[in-house]
Amino acid sequence: QSWSFNPTYREYVPFARGWNDKGFETTNAYAWFEQNYKEVSDYKFDDFNWFGLEMGARRYLYDRNIRIRGMGSVKAKEEVLMDASVNMMAQSEASLNEVVVTGNGVMQKVTAAQAVATVSVEPKPVKVRENFNETAFFYPLLHTDKNGNVKVSFTAPESLTRWNVMMLAHTPDLYFGQEEAQVITQKDLMVQLNLPRFVRRSDKLTLEASVVNLSDQPLNPDVKLEIIDPASGKVIFAPPSGGWGAGLVASKGTKAVEWQLGELKDYDMVICKVTAQAGNFTDGEQKYLPVLPDKVLVTESQALTIRANQTRTFSFDSFISQLKNTDTKNFTVEFSSNPTWYAVQALPALAEPIHENAIDYLTAYYANTLAGFIANSSPKLAATFDRWKKSGGTRDALLSNLQKNQELKNMMLEETPWVAEAKDDTEQKRQIALLFDLNNQKNQSEKYLDKLLKLQTPNGGFSWFEGMPESRYITQEILLNLARLNKMTKTTRNEKEQTAVIKALNYLDLEIAKDYLQLKKYNKNYYKQNVTGNLQLFYLHMRSEYNDIPVDATAQDAVKFFTGQSEKYWTSWTLYGKAMMATVAHRNGNYLVAREILKSLKENAMKTDELGMYWAKNTAGWWWYERPIAVQTAMIEAFTEINNNAADADELKIWLLKNKQTQRWDTPISTVDAIYALLNYGSDWLSSDGNTTVMLGNTILKPQITEAGTGYFREEIPVATLKPEMGKITVENKGSSGIGWGAAYWQYFQDQDKIKSQGKEMNIRKKLFVEKVENNRKTMLPVEQIELKKGDKVITRLVLTTDRDLEFVALKDLRAACFEPVNQLSGCAWKEGASYYQTTKDASTQFFFSFLPKGTYVFEYELWVNNTGTFTSGITSVQCLYAPEFAGHAGGEKITVN
Repeated sequence: QSWSFNPTYREYVPFARGWNDKGFETTNAYAWFEQNYKEVSDYKFDDFNWFGLEMGARRYLYDRNIRIRGMGSVKAKEEVLMDASVNMMAQSEASLNEVVVTGNGVMQKVTAAQAVATVSVEPKPVKVRENFNETAFFYPLLHTDKNGNVKVSFTAPESLTRWNVMMLAHTPDLYFGQEEAQVITQKDLMVQLNLPRFVRRSDKLTLEASVVNLSDQPLNPDVKLEIIDPASGKVIFAPPSGGWGAGLVASKGTKAVEWQLGELKDYDMVICKVTAQAGNFTDGEQKYLPVLPDKVLVTESQALTIRANQTRTFSFDSFISQLKNTDTKNFTVEFSSNPTWYAVQALPALAEPIHENAIDYLTAYYANTLAGFIANSSPKLAATFDRWKKSGGTRDALLSNLQKNQELKNMMLEETPWVAEAKDDTEQKRQIALLFDLNNQKNQSEKYLDKLLKLQTPNGGFSWFEGMPESRYITQEILLNLARLNKMTKTTRNEKEQTAVIKALNYLDLEIAKDYLQLKKYNKNYYKQNVTGNLQLFYLHMRSEYNDIPVDATAQDAVKFFTGQSEKYWTSWTLYGKAMMATVAHRNGNYLVAREILKSLKENAMKTDELGMYWAKNTAGWWWYERPIAVQTAMIEAFTEINNNAADADELKIWLLKNKQTQRWDTPISTVDAIYALLNYGSDWLSSDGNTTVMLGNTILKPQITEAGTGYFREEIPVATLKPEMGKITVENKGSSGIGWGAAYWQYFQDQDKIKSQGKEMNIRKKLFVEKVENNRKTMLPVEQIELKKGDKVITRLVLTTDRDLEFVALKDLRAACFEPVNQLSGCAWKEGASYYQTTKDASTQFFFSFLPKGTYVFEYELWVNNTGTFTSGITSVQCLYAPEFAGHAGGEKITVN
């Protein structure tokens, strides 16, 4: 704990600004003003008069032991008295209690009679300490005495420990004083339990208590242990007095006492109570010990992905082999026969601008205009929207993927950092009724177009936010998407939009002309080198959308030069640059170069049955030309326009749609790009019927409710009807185009040490190591090769592998009860290219990844071995909460500590 309170009580004269001028010579001339301070005497606190007693250079009173001559073992009340001089003493009354408040020594008021006399007292019942709060909370009511001193009295919790005391006083005008001190609450005889945070029902714990004797004489305390059922209050385990290690405790000494506990399989929680008594010296302590179940609910999944007009059989191998040996809770199948509609459901996220800037206004105009076109283009589509509106958001159609299927996920949404994201996503989807309201769309479109045009500066460029200078990138992004919107909706620009477009194109033409002039001025060999950047390539791509508006005469040479560069040096461009330039070359009639670029792209592409066609190097980066969605959209555009082949476009669209399966399109431009590509190129997936049949073995699923548009359904199979052969899942998609996806989920209870590792698309492995230091060098030995002892440091290593980019990934590692994490603080970390939040819970350590790129990751954290016995190590599970069908887990094991 720390704090800072440092208001100023010194008055400063403000600094006078310096000035300089170039003067009349080549050197600078300067002038300074003298900066004066008003002197104010330092504020000093009163101090004790020590009357010549040398205390040494110590900060606090308790840094030196002070002992009253003749004072024997004394006892003080559980109240701490403090005054403004940081004088801490224990209140002493006729009946002295047992908790002593000290620094390193003891300060206490005693009478002369008390200092020399010994009073014989009958043994008292043991007072058991139960309040272990970490803060001594109280409401202060402070009054000064005639000398201005203040005394504060409060009751400390019953932990025998060191406490931090922090004091602050200030006047209304912020003259202040502050001090920090430490006090210790202790007793002459103390007994303290060393409990783990929890145990599991089959654990065999060696329970340990420390007996501390701070008196001036050896003691032989009677130490007792009781295990109590909190529900009934009955004692369920009470070994004979003492335990292993009990006996004489030397003066100022400590002794450990141990008891062997059996399995606590019949209880969810027990009370552990220990007492020690030696004559008048007594102490007791009781704490709750949670008992966690050995069996854990395991969720295994089998992802189901199928293309249109295809039949596939999937083998849920673990279900087939282990069904008869497990306690099954649930078996669920979900499937969406036409997930293209999820792209349409992303439109409401764009319909209202989040921020007052050009990109948000653009995407809001785009979404509202496109929604009107979609709703008017097909009665079937309009009927789908109507069914969504009538559902009122109660069905899964309008729920965020983070909120769907909570019972099928290893971690509740409320346990994660993503509650707000889920609520935002759901709220945006539920606005779909308003978005597709034909009476509202035209008004909204006009409103956001007007707001966008207000950000156009007099020279024709668009600024990002109001008051900022114009931006070439922002202007080019706006013009590109306005052209794409007109292409999708098959409309022409109205007069207001046409005027703004012409002004913006004139601005961009002049900017590209300036680039060319600068090159000729400062680079004499510009025509022999590659001097074109991504901004110029983006200009050429955008400008090819506006062939009806001629390039300004001042820029025609520049456009010709950069076009030549784009075709000559195309092998040097990024993936985004190659896709854009293939399209530009084709639109300019240079078909040979266009096909050459496309051939190269196709040779370097990857193609799988599940993910379609994509590029392994299409990963997110820092720059606007490194957005995977934008890159894939440019690829779809190039392949479609050059090859005029819907099959290639559909292969590329599969990757785009599968990206939506595991990630949330939360960037406006990415969402706009994806919607444009999915709805404008290749086959018409929205109109596909998506009729899908799912068979479990020989059993055909007949869902009662199928969601409009997406064709989504979900069926829970009665546990009593399950058979191993139902793990053979056959899916037949009779749709004319597109893909369908879903998953089968199997939930069962199993002993943690018997769970086997499982995971396909996502896999997690766990390994424990013991850290040893030999010859000043650290070594790590696998835990199975060494005998664990209390005090050992154990390293938990987690190896996580995923075959695709994922968002909202939660990793949960259940610990054995004998382990205590070294790092207790939660916080964000960055390792191996992944940013994550790590938090320590009582029974687990958890990792949360907002975005987890494809790859293999190794995470480690340290543990102390804190208890002896035999313990069950929990499983480690990982799951994408946005797409829970992508999950995996590592098996558990038994841990023995000698």
